[in-house]
Amino acid sequence: MTNLGVPVESFIIERLDAGGWRVTERRPDLTDIPVADFVSLRDAEEWVQWKQGVPKLNPYTVE
Repeated sequence: MTNLGVPVESFIIERLDAGGWRVTERRPDLTDIPVADFVSLRDAEEWVQWKQGVPKLNPYTVE
């Protein structure tokens, strides 16, 4: 797998041939390690945001 331009220590989401999505972690030494498989792209993106520390906002909160 070649992902030119991807920052070091990042997460890559890719489509699987059999269906679903795989999250791969790019390490500082430029090795790619599969971390998790998901059924939906939304779940994969949500998991990556959680791992990167992006808070998930509750859409039902009242301000």
